[in-house]
This record gives sequence, structure tokens and C-alpha cells, in this order.
Amino acid sequence: MTAPASPNRAMTEDHPPADSAVVANDGPPTEHRTGSRRARAPVVDLLVPELNDRDAVSAHTLGLRDLLADRFGADVRLYTGATTDFGLARRAVGLRRWHGGADLTVLQHAIGSEVAEAVIERRVPVVLDYHCITPPEMAEPWVPPEQVAQLRWGREQLCRLVPLARLVLAHSGFAASELIEACAGGGVRQPGEAARSELTASGLSGLGAGGVVVVPVLFDAASAAAGDGRSSASGDVAAASGGSMTASVAGDGPSARGGAVWLFVGRVVANKGFHDLLAAFAVFRGLVGEGARLVLVGSGGGGSYGGAVRVLGDALGLGGSVVWAGSVTASVLGGWYRAADVLVCLSDHEGFGVPLVEAMGAGLPVVAFDAGAVGETLGGAGVLLGDKSPAAVAAAVRRVLGDGALRRGLVAAGRRRAAELHPGRAAAAYAEALAPLLQPADQPSAEP
Repeated sequence: MTAPASPNRAMTEDHPPADSAVVANDGPPTEHRTGSRRARAPVVDLLVPELNDRDAVSAHTLGLRDLLADRFGADVRLYTGATTDFGLARRAVGLRRWHGGADLTVLQHAIGSEVAEAVIERRVPVVLDYHCITPPEMAEPWVPPEQVAQLRWGREQLCRLVPLARLVLAHSGFAASELIEACAGGGVRQPGEAARSELTASGLSGLGAGGVVVVPVLFDAASAAAGDGRSSASGDVAAASGGSMTASVAGDGPSARGGAVWLFVGRVVANKGFHDLLAAFAVFRGLVGEGARLVLVGSGGGGSYGGAVRVLGDALGLGGSVVWAGSVTASVLGGWYRAADVLVCLSDHEGFGVPLVEAMGAGLPVVAFDAGAVGETLGGAGVLLGDKSPAAVAAAVRRVLGDGALRRGLVAAGRRRAAELHPGRAAAAYAEALAPLLQPADQPSAEP
């Protein structure tokens, strides 16, 4: 398949530091002495199509880099095809400088990319770290044709990458099953029952080298930590909402502020279900009064879908009751978690769902549509909906906010689930999966 014109190509040309930056550990391998022998630190090439601020795959990649360095003493060389952030550009080297030769190569795969194509062309054995690729048909009506082609290219590349994989990492049983369905007959062994079962942080749902291992996503826990302790909201939150938003006080219901606050965190794209959120919130607002607010945090919104959902909000008469917060820092996101009463997720496709974990960790109850890996990630700690019609969603949220015992139970269960999926425990699962591939090479020491 011919590589589609990348929508990020101009972005890369305008921001060349990704190809010229210096990586702190971009030097000769480190040696660690053990008795009369010296163990050479493993060299790991970590490849990611794009490296951007406030992006889940980028955050995961940087977390994996730190894990490899801290747990295995690895010399990690980070390569990327594009970046829009000059700070992140200083942490990586452009793809043109990747020459291979590492002890281990790990590829992040979330979309069609020149990075993945380079791996395929060079026939480099890799650890394939698979982040679900949005089904092209979900994006097709709303994004430029070249972006749809990039999604299709990513799925086609997936089937050519699998035969090169020393190990496949998936972030949910759903992701593992999706990968197998996309590459039926492409050389992936079927995951066992454990890989299809609910995601757990206590062990690996793996099949060993060449198989599929299910491990949680690595993410920056700062947002959840900033949102924990629901006693005060960030001044940035109040400013962003025109001064109308204040934080929940532990034990207070939404009536204490004169209206409930819904929150959703995710990119403004069609598969995240913003149109469904607006329709459901309109019904809810009609039930409880005009004091209710819907806060939407996430990048994007400038394309045709973003414009369409804003028009929909106006047509539904929502006006100033919807706060379009855009992309925010971790501290501000923590403030939004404190200011909200419930996280409502009506996404049609999630490979894991980091905001679900952040919300649970911040003590926020979750109401979510049962799609993709959402049910796995919640692990029974949220209200899972099989029907996301506006009336059904509004009724579910109203029940959660109006039933104190139910709400307290969801908050407690959510905190437990968030602890199970904490990045520290996910890191341990990653270390267990990668350890067999990162045994240091012993060399005779020159010392007597």
C-alpha cells in the first residue's frame, strides 16, 4: 500500500528540531560492573510516530522511556517522525537518524506512519506496542481524505508488523481482539481466555515471546492527583468558565452549587461521541434546570466535526451551559475533575480510556457507554450503559447524582479500581513482560 500524504508532514518541516535535537543518552552504551565481569547496559530504540504535549500515546512513550532506563539501566534512544512541541523535540531524534542496531526496538503503533514503514522495510524485529487505531469509517464523514487514508494505512501496516513482532503489547483485551480481527491469518496467535477477560494490573494476560500481552497504559498520574481531594478548584477553572464554576465540597451534592456539572475529557472527534453528550445533556438540563453545566476538555474542535457539534449545541439551546475548555495542563485538568460531579463518556471506540482512570482516582463517579475497552477499564466501578439514547443517559446521570449511597459506592469502587491501574503497577507489568528480552550482555572484564 502506498503511503498516504501525511497531514503531519508540513508540521514536521516547520519544526525541524525533532531531527536535529540532541538526546542526553545518545552516546556509547553504559557498562555496569558485576564482580569480575562487566554487564553492558541494553540499548533500546523507542520509536513513536508523533511526540506531542498532552497526548496519551506521547505520555505513554515517555513513561516507557523512563521505565526502561530506571528498571533495566537501558540506554534509550527515542526517535520520532514529527513533533509540534519544541520542549519535547529536545528529548527525541528525528527518524532520519535512526540506523537500528539496538538490542531491543519498541514501536508505538496508533496510526499509519513513516516510522512503522521504516521498521517494515528494514525487517527489524520489534516489540509492537499497539494503541487501538480508530476505525476509518468512524472518521470518514468528518476528516480530510488523507487522514482517513492514514488510519487505513495504519491498519494495513499492522498486519505487516505482526510477523516482525518479538512480542505484542496491547492495552486491553479489546485491543488484543481488535488486532487479531484486523490481521486474521497474519501470524498472531489467538490470545488465551485471560487476554479476553477484564484488564487487571495484578498479572499478565500473556503468551510469552511472539504472543500478545495485555498491560495497562502508562500515563502521567499528575492530573488525577491534582483532582484528588475535592475541596477547592483551580483559579484557572473559574476563569475558564467565566467565574461560574466552583469546586465540589466533599459530601455536597450538585444542589449545593445550584446545578450539576458533567465532565468529559477527550479529543473533539466523532468517535468520542460529543454529539451524543450534547443531546443527553440537553435532556438532563430540561429535567433539572438551567443551572447544570457540561464541561468538555480536549484538543481539536477546529474541523468540520467540531464546528458541527457547536452548531448542535446552539440548536439545542445549550448556549453558555457548555464550557469548551480545550487542551489544558495537568493542574487545570485536575481542577476540572474537582469541579465536576460526574464524568460522562459516550465514546464509540476506546482502546483503554485514561480519563476514566483519572476520574476514578479523583473521586469522580463515572457513567459510560459500554463500547470498546470502556467496560474493562472501569472493571465494575462505574455505571455502564448498553443504551446511549439521550433519555437513558440523562436518567442514569440523574440517578447517580440523586442517590447518595450509590454515588458514595461508585466513588469508593472507583478509587480502588484506579489504584489497580495506577501507572506504578502498570510499570511493574511492563517490566515483567520486557524482562526476558532485556537480559544484559556480559563481557569479560579487563580488570584482574
